[in-house]
Amino acid sequence: MQRGSKTISNSMRPQIENLKANIRAAIRPFDGTGSAFKTALKELRAEGLRIVYVAEKCHYIKVG
Repeated sequence: MQRGSKTISNSMRPQIENLKANIRAAIRPFDGTGSAFKTALKELRAEGLRIVYVAEKCHYIKVG
C-alpha cells in the first residue's frame, strides 16, 4: 500500500485478513505496527468491534 493511495493492494489483503482473524481471537492485549495492522484495526472498528489503545502499557485491548 502506497502512502496516500485510495485502494489496498491485492497482495496485502491476505495479510490484513490474517491480522483481523488474530485480533478477533485475541484473549490477551496485543500490539502491532505497519499499514496492514492499522488497516486491520480500521476495518474491525468499522465492523463494530471495540478496540482501545492503552497508552500507559503501549498495547491494544478488545472491549466487550
